[in-house]
Amino acid sequence: MKNLIRHKKSLLFWINTFFIILLGLCAAVLLIFYSLSTNSLRNQETENQEAILKLNVDSINASLASLENYLYQAFSNSEEITYIETGTDESKRFMAEQSISRSLVKIAGWNTSLRFLFFYSPGSPDRKFIRVSASGGDINEKDILQQRVTDYIDNVLEVPSGQGKSYFLINTGTQGYVMRFFRTRNSYIGMCLTGATILEPLEEVIDKGKGYSYISDTKGNIIYSTLPEETAVDLSKSGKIVLIDGNPYLQLGYLSGDSDFYIGTFTGADTVYRQTARMERLIFAFIAAILLLLAGLTLAIRKSLYRPIRKMEQSMKKVGSGDWNLVVNEESQILEYDSMIHNFNEMVSEIKDLKIENYEKKIAAQKAFLQYLQLQVNPHFYLNALNIIYSLAQVQDYEMIQKLTMALVQYSRYTFRKPDAMVTVQQEIEHVENYISIQQIRFPGKILFTAKISTEAEDAVIPPFIIQTFVENSVKYAVSEGKQNKITVRGTLLEIGEDLSVKLEIRDNGPGYSSAVLEHMQADGWSPDNKGNQIGINNVMQRIRLVFGSKATMVLRNNGGAETVIIVPLRWEEGTDEPLSDSPGR
Repeated sequence: MKNLIRHKKSLLFWINTFFIILLGLCAAVLLIFYSLSTNSLRNQETENQEAILKLNVDSINASLASLENYLYQAFSNSEEITYIETGTDESKRFMAEQSISRSLVKIAGWNTSLRFLFFYSPGSPDRKFIRVSASGGDINEKDILQQRVTDYIDNVLEVPSGQGKSYFLINTGTQGYVMRFFRTRNSYIGMCLTGATILEPLEEVIDKGKGYSYISDTKGNIIYSTLPEETAVDLSKSGKIVLIDGNPYLQLGYLSGDSDFYIGTFTGADTVYRQTARMERLIFAFIAAILLLLAGLTLAIRKSLYRPIRKMEQSMKKVGSGDWNLVVNEESQILEYDSMIHNFNEMVSEIKDLKIENYEKKIAAQKAFLQYLQLQVNPHFYLNALNIIYSLAQVQDYEMIQKLTMALVQYSRYTFRKPDAMVTVQQEIEHVENYISIQQIRFPGKILFTAKISTEAEDAVIPPFIIQTFVENSVKYAVSEGKQNKITVRGTLLEIGEDLSVKLEIRDNGPGYSSAVLEHMQADGWSPDNKGNQIGINNVMQRIRLVFGSKATMVLRNNGGAETVIIVPLRWEEGTDEPLSDSPGR
């Protein structure tokens, strides 16, 4: 037996070891291969994208430099500028201004990338500013740009210690602009370009509609971009993958040498790394092949080893739930498993025999205990009944003796049922009414009994005598010569969580329970005292706990008299005894 178990353990150990080593080697090879190949291809593609961006940015810079050089050649020796700065004849000054304006219009006409060209002479008597629009746009926004240009020149370049540059960047909130200009004599010639026109050549680079472009200062602050949200750009992430709206993009940025601002792109990673897709497909195909191989091996192991073990596990669960007639007949090619089945069947047979023997002993003990409890209940009533019959015989009231005897017969038929039989709430109430009818003979006009049982609670089953016991106590302790004893029994359904319970309430208008009884009721493991008091109460508690376990509760309290509340789980059982017949029978 031990050799078989050791062999079985060895088999499972080597199977598990084989799969772990195989999976580990496959995972290591695939990870190394995938990492080396994709990193190499992505680095190469990133370098290609950087080169393309550099060429486009250099082309943009060259175009701007060419335009700026053309402006310089056109106005560097302009006498009109000199006259505007120093001339005194107003008509000649006007003619000079018109000449400069026509020259600017001529240049702007063949360059659609410009928003406007300007001439500004801060040293002239009227601080002349000439603006020539090269394309459409909002006039108010152009006025704002003009004011920004003049403020920059006046407050930065024209001060004695001015260290400003011949360009600056403007973001008006709706559009970004790049202002470039140069100084000739004491005046300035410049151009205003929109960020959109500067970035337009990059649309093909970023695969139009699938990427974004931007212009930022050297700190990463956005001047203009096509991003969904204009936020600052982390320039340190150039050449890396970043997320925008949860999607991966390759970020690139290139510094414009002439103007010290960045032009950059965000290109969709799937667009950039198209070439890596083929390699990834090959890797995935290899992974799929490995998985198919492992699936085939798994099916083989499942059929020969796992399925029999699983069946054995299910059989053990059935045995655990009480199915002791189970016999496992599974056949397997594994010798160890066949031996385990044989031992399991023998074990189940032995446990079944032991369980049946133990169960029969337990049932016998419970029946004996129930009989003992029932015997404890019966003497209370019969002693009282005999006293009543004795009293009636003394006064020779034979009619009343016959009535009492009939009620006693009906009561006895209920009492001498099987000790473990359950009764419905309605049957218990009928029994209590027989009991009350006997007591009303003993105490005429002193007992008023009322039973209010809901229709839903009538057919619920309970142990016998749990209502009768407390009604009997009420008659015993609450009947007073000076007042009528009122006894009320209520039965309703109660919802506790997702379960339904039966709530029984017995009340009287007597003196109530003594403080000793109430204190004793709160004690754990409550039982009658040494003098034999409260035997009936103890019997009810023992029986409901024996039948319903911890789900049954019983509360004793005083509320204008003795009040008892019993709550037990709702049960519907067929085959309960029929309601008591009115005939005495034999």
